[in-house]
Amino acid sequence: QVTPTEAIEVYLELVALHMPPWPTSSATAAGHPAVRSSQSLLSGAGHNALQDMTTALAEHLKKTAAGPAASLVVTPQLLNQLARSLVHHEVWNMLLAAATASPGGRGIAFLPLLEQGQLLDHPGTFAQAAALVRAISPVLDDEAHGRLERRILAVRNCLRPADNEQAAAMIDRLLGCLAPDRIRESETSQRLADLNAAGGPPEA
Repeated sequence: QVTPTEAIEVYLELVALHMPPWPTSSATAAGHPAVRSSQSLLSGAGHNALQDMTTALAEHLKKTAAGPAASLVVTPQLLNQLARSLVHHEVWNMLLAAATASPGGRGIAFLPLLEQGQLLDHPGTFAQAAALVRAISPVLDDEAHGRLERRILAVRNCLRPADNEQAAAMIDRLLGCLAPDRIRESETSQRLADLNAAGGPPEA
């Protein structure tokens, strides 16, 4: 019988075949989620086969995250496996949407992936990642919420003055997705206060 790890490995190989070559110099650090915009899953060989497989993968993660305590150990392992190889923006969006639908289970399990890599700041996944931030913010414990805030702030603070306003506004949208009563970091509070004084954070 094929294990989930083996099945995902085959799936990742099929997704990789569906994408054009990606220079290794464009990759993130090993194990950090990377994103690359690519052609629709529906355009691949077998028509909607890859999309159906992605839907099945999302459902599998749903079951493991909602299952007994032992299965909760499996979910981070599978997500880490995906983070090492998956770059297709559409696949990430489907998985992020599945996590958003269950913030207290899959959603929280996705937090380590939001803390690293490109899911929060890549234009191809930003909207769905912002939806996940909005969904999990009310249910994270204080320590985890602080980590999420620090990650968003780190992305914002990495923007150079020469970066365009759209990129900065994108990160401000993420701050606006945080539950106001859960804010832990003083820098987050100050930035939100500045935004509110100017009419509020941009809509995500």
